[in-house]
Order: sequence, then C-alpha cells, then structure tokens
Amino acid sequence: MCLFRARVVAFGVLLAVIQGCSGNSDVVPTSDTSLGDVVDVTVASDTSEPDIETDLGWTPPPVANEDEHLEIPIGQWMVTTFPDYGSTAEIRAAIDGGTLQVPDMGFHYGSQWSPFEPGENGQIKLNGFGSIIYAVTQIDVNDTIHAVARPKGAAQVIVANRRQPGDIYMAGKHVIPLTFDPGKNILVVMAYRRNAPPEFLLHTTSHEVVFNRDDMTFPTFRAGDTQSMPLGLPILNATQTAMFDGVAKVVGNDFFEESSVALPPIGPQTTTQVPFDLIPAAGFPKTDETQVTARLRIESPTLEWSYETDVDLTVKAADFTGAERYTFRSTIDDSVQYFGLRRPSETTDDTHALVLSLHGASVEAVNQAGSYGAKPDVTLVAPTNRRPFGFDWESFGRLDALEILNLAQDTFPIDPTRVYLTGHSMGGHGSWQLGTLFPGRFAVVGPSAGWISFATYSSKVPFATGPFGWASFSADTIQHVANLEKKGVYIIHGTADDNVPIEQGETMFATLKPFVDDLYFHKEPGAGHWWDGDAAPGADCVDWPPLFELMSERFLDPYELDFFFISPSPAVSPTHSYVTVKTAYTPAERVKLTSKHNGDTVTLTAENAIHLELDGAVLQSKGITKVVVNGESFSVTGDPIVVGSPAGKTPEAYGPLVQVFYRPFCIAYGEENSAWQSYASYLVSTWNLIGNGQACALPISAVTEELRAERNIVYVGVDADQVPFPADMPIDWSNDSVTIANTTKSNAMLGFVFPTEGRLGAVLTATPGSEHLLFRIQPFNSRFWVPDYLILEDGGAATAGFFNSDWQHTPTLAVP
Repeated sequence: MCLFRARVVAFGVLLAVIQGCSGNSDVVPTSDTSLGDVVDVTVASDTSEPDIETDLGWTPPPVANEDEHLEIPIGQWMVTTFPDYGSTAEIRAAIDGGTLQVPDMGFHYGSQWSPFEPGENGQIKLNGFGSIIYAVTQIDVNDTIHAVARPKGAAQVIVANRRQPGDIYMAGKHVIPLTFDPGKNILVVMAYRRNAPPEFLLHTTSHEVVFNRDDMTFPTFRAGDTQSMPLGLPILNATQTAMFDGVAKVVGNDFFEESSVALPPIGPQTTTQVPFDLIPAAGFPKTDETQVTARLRIESPTLEWSYETDVDLTVKAADFTGAERYTFRSTIDDSVQYFGLRRPSETTDDTHALVLSLHGASVEAVNQAGSYGAKPDVTLVAPTNRRPFGFDWESFGRLDALEILNLAQDTFPIDPTRVYLTGHSMGGHGSWQLGTLFPGRFAVVGPSAGWISFATYSSKVPFATGPFGWASFSADTIQHVANLEKKGVYIIHGTADDNVPIEQGETMFATLKPFVDDLYFHKEPGAGHWWDGDAAPGADCVDWPPLFELMSERFLDPYELDFFFISPSPAVSPTHSYVTVKTAYTPAERVKLTSKHNGDTVTLTAENAIHLELDGAVLQSKGITKVVVNGESFSVTGDPIVVGSPAGKTPEAYGPLVQVFYRPFCIAYGEENSAWQSYASYLVSTWNLIGNGQACALPISAVTEELRAERNIVYVGVDADQVPFPADMPIDWSNDSVTIANTTKSNAMLGFVFPTEGRLGAVLTATPGSEHLLFRIQPFNSRFWVPDYLILEDGGAATAGFFNSDWQHTPTLAVP
C-alpha cells in the first residue's frame, strides 16, 4: 500500500494526522470496534503457485495476502442542529453544486451547526430539532485512497460529490466502498433522525475486492444432506474500474466440493451480492449438529489478485425439526435469496397444504417461520420481502412472495387446492395486498394486525391522481377487495394495538361484510401489537388455531369458471383462472373480468382489455366447449384462445419505469462524465443494501449483444444514438436539453422505459449541471410510483406520463 496522509479538519483546524505504509511503525492500528471485525477481507492461501484454469481461457491471478485495515479517524463532525427556522435546501444545493465546505459553528447554509466528536462505534451525536441531519468533515490525502465504511443509520454518504447509500434501517451489517482523491475531500453523512443516532466507521483497504461476511444469505443444512444449496455473499469492488469475467468459486475441502459460478460485470465502487454453489462433499457430517467451513474465492482476469475468505456454517442434526433457511437463485435478479421453512410434523397424505406467511417490519423470515408450531400435513413458508424491512410486500416484495409461492409449489408435494395466506403487521398488509391482487392463488386470507394501505396507515395522505396515481393503483387495497368475495377471510387484531390501530382491521371487516360470506374477526381483548398465550404451540397472534381450522375447511379452485376479478394493470396481476390479460386499453382504468358458466358454455365480459389469451386446455378439462367473450364466440379445442389483436405492450414488457428492474438488469453508463458512473454505482449498491440484490454495471463501450439478450439494460448518461429505443418515440436528449413530445427542458433529468427485443430497457440521464437530479430517482422503494416517463427539474416534474398500448406518446396520458 502506498504512503498516504489523511487529515480530518473542522473549523480549519488540523484535528488528526495519520500516516502509514505497509510495515510502517506509526500506522494507526485497527481498534477493537473497527470495521475489520465486521467485514472479512482476510485471505490465507499459498500465493506461490496460482491455479491453472484451462477451461476459463485465462490463468487466475494468485491469491492476495491479508489486507491491512488502517482506521481513518474522524476527530470531529460539524452537525446540523436545526432550530425551528432551519432548512435543508441550502445544504442540498451546496452538495449538488459541489460547493459545500466544512462550516464553522453557527448559522451557515440555512442551518445551525455544532461540533461533535464521534462516540463509541463512530456514533454521531445529535442535538436540536429536525427530521434530517447532516454531518460534515474534511479528509485530505496525498494519494488516492480506497476505503470501506460502515454507515449504520445513514441515508447517504457523499465524498467528492460521489454518493453511496447508507444502512438506513440500522442493521449494522452493511458496508460501502468509498474513494478519497488526492487533496481535500469533503465527507458528508446524511441521516434521518431515529431513536438511535447513526454510526460511521471508516477504514482503508488495499484490496480490490472486499467480502462482507456479516450479510450472508446462507442455507440450513442438516446432517446427511446431499442437496446443493446456494450461498449469497456481498462483495465490494473497491476500485474505479469494472470487473469482468469474474468467477465465484467454492474451493473444495472435506465439507464441500469445488464449484464455480460465472459472474456478470461488477461495477466500480459498488456493493453487490454474488452467488456461490455449496455442494456437500463425501465428508459432510451424517448425524449430529456440527460446524463446517466453506472457502470462497473471487477470480477475474481484470483483477491483479484473487481473493479468498472462509465462512463457517452450522449443520443441524439429522432429526432437526425447527425453522430452516431454504436458499435459491432468484429469477428476479440472479441473486441468492431464502425463505423460512416449517416442514410438516407428520405426513399422512401424498400431498400437503401450503401456508404462505408474511413477516412484519424488522422480522427475519426464518423467525417468522419459527413463530409457528409444526403441523401435520402443512408446509409453511415465509418469504423474506428481500430484507426484514424490505418493500412492504409491494413492488419487489410482492415479486419475492410470488416467486417463493411458485417455488414452494414446485419443490414440495403441495395440494393445489389447499394453499393459504397469512401474515402479521406489515405482513398483514401483505396478506391484503397479495390476497386482493391474486385471489386465485389462495383459499383463505388471514391478516393479523395488518394495515390496509399507505393512505390509511403510514402517510395518511390520499393517493395521487393522474399518471402518478395510476402508477400506484396496485397499492390502493380498498379498490380490489371485491376479489375476495368467494374467499375465507379471517382478521386478527389486538384491541390495544398501539402500532397498527385496530381501526384498520375494523375498516376491512366492514368493507368486506356485504359480500364475503366466510368472514371472521377475532379481537383479542387488551392485546397489543404482538401477543401470545396458551392457545397455540407458536405465537397466538399468528399461530391462531381458529384461523388454521378455517384453512382446513376451505379449498381452492385455481380454475374457477364463475368469478369477478379486478386487476390494477396487466403488469401487476395479468392472470386469473383461465384468463390472461395481455394488454389494457388505458392505464387510467383498472381491468375488470366477469366470468359465468352455464352448462358447456362460458360467458366472459372483459372491460379495459385489448388483448386476451384464454387457457383452452383448462376450459376443455372443465367440460367447456364454447366461450363467448364480449359477444364474440370461440370454440374450445384445447389450444390457447387469442381474443383481440396483440399490441405492443405485454405483461413482461409493459411499464411503468420500475418494471425494468423486475428482471436481471445491468447499468450501462456513459464514460465522458464521472457523474454517470457515480449514479450507476449508487443504484447497484442501493439495490444490494435495500433489496439484498445483485446487479451489474459497466461502461457503455463494453456492452455486448449477448448481455442485451440476457439482461434488461438501464442506460445512464448514454448518448441517444447508443440506445436501441424505438425510433418513433418522440424523445430526444442532447448536451443542453431533454425532450419528450412538446416538452423540452434544460437543467433537467430524463427517465423513460422502452421495449427492446421482447425485453425492457430504460434511460436515465441529465443535462450538464443537473446530474444531481438523478439521485432523486431511487426506484428500490415500495412507493416509487413513477409512470413510463418523466422529466424532472429542481422544482419538480416538468412532465410525466404513460405511453399507450403500442408504446406511443399520448397527451391524455400525461401531465401537466
């Protein structure tokens, strides 16, 4: 590691100087609370003889020696204290414009500032008023320094106008890469005021790749298992260049066989998850609980070294009956995810019932599964929502729940007529979400302490109107409750719940009562948000015996012929029973289907549906010979029945903008402006920290046709002639302006989604000097209700809207 000098400055006074080189006696040692205890960047392989991998076409570099963590001490922060007249607008403007300096004590940048020395574990002390705080310091270095930060409780971390996401939910296990350029570096930590103050620890790293073992997604192995299971581990690319042709390898040992997984390009200065395949070897334990070690390695021809780390795993005893972690590779982004699993206590039938249980905010999925007692002939699975806080079971959380529902039905011997849904708190809201949007998947919906929607619970603000409101259709639970008409619904709530008021359950009960016959509401007297008693082997508020009794009595017909179904959009819930809606006429209205059968004939009325596909095989199996759709007759032969003409939009490539991130994606960034790479890195790292996700990033010059065929490409700061969007879209961007139809703006950012070869692509770009506006577009949020396109200025949206069913601009689908 090269000699460097770091200075932490406030009030223009030198507060600390550290100077070091490998082996230098005056290097500041890593303390007991350092990041080195949290993040493993240690490797211990023999570096004398590199492995020869002839099948790779290149020789992997030798394995690096142990990294040296040099703590970068922060002697003092200047922190906003926000009196009543304080404001963040001037601070944001200074950050965006790159003019922010470490302020003196007193009133500057529209806010009051005070000095604070970091506390234990790098705690940033708070004082005064305000929901947002800023902490600022200065670090000076003589040479480029790569660093690793643990930003517990931060929302964003900014160095030299390069931004990284923080650990906003204070998990304490997330880390991010930072780079300090030669000279003066202004370091900013922005955080939201919470019950505990944020913490910030900072260390140098001499490695190109850093492992974060504290954030592993790992499986439960039982003694005697032979099934391969994946393990996910975040890595940090600490360098300023992308890593190509990487391999995530498990080094063979007594416990695991050697395996390799090819990696997509890993973007510079990013944190992203990578998968490793764990294949139990012959030496895997057979009976008792024990500890085993897996050695993991990252190799790439673009790295100077290979990097290794050891992870320890507990193998449960062969007769273990508790809650398990079941890992899998997600089709959403190729990452490793897991679900909590409770296997049946005994099996009497060839098939089992399946209960999908959704956890509350801050709850791990395996703990959710562990809140239930094992039951005969019931497999219980608890999805993760991607993180313990996750996505409120909307957006990416909804996708996670559906993916695990499908996987469980494909993996375990599940009776398709005995599938049920429940959840607690945020998971109770998830039960309303999935139950109302996908009623054909569940026989019983059982929310416990569940809130209805953002508008009724958290924000108390009505949903927007116009294109932003249409983009939020799926979140408006009340509009879809008619879908539960034929379901069993069991609501559970404590009368003294001070987290989710019981009025949420009472409102849903009153709303459902006129048309749901099998409706129950248990109010636990005097109970708070989470409660337990002697009624169930698990926690009574979720493992409630009358709920499971109702489940045992109710069965599902996945292909019912008599139904009324409302869908917010073909992009959200296109299919019910035998009908799939491919395209709607307008995003401004919901799709409504009414199906009735009489003898061998089915009559279907479809509102706001251009293009339908009917499952002829299902209809034929039900004895149907004719189907009448909006007055037009079709014979049932067993083949798919196409109604209407195909349009440009399909459920897989429909919009809104966030849908481009619903499949494995890659950020391709322009190379003439460092802001594009900075935003690409921010997106990738944010997806990992919030969604436990994997994404790739690379310069536009490195994008291949093979990559475009495999992943949705999001083009950041790329010239229009390098983006394969349809030529008839009235969209353009140049150095000084962005245009959509008749709206042209300078000092603005542009974002839109478009179809390409059956997939989706997207563009996110900005005019010179307005690159900071990109960071207002953070799609990994359950309330990212942005339509197909958007032009954003500092003052707000200049225009936004949906394309029509053929991806054409239509003024009536836009604002203003």
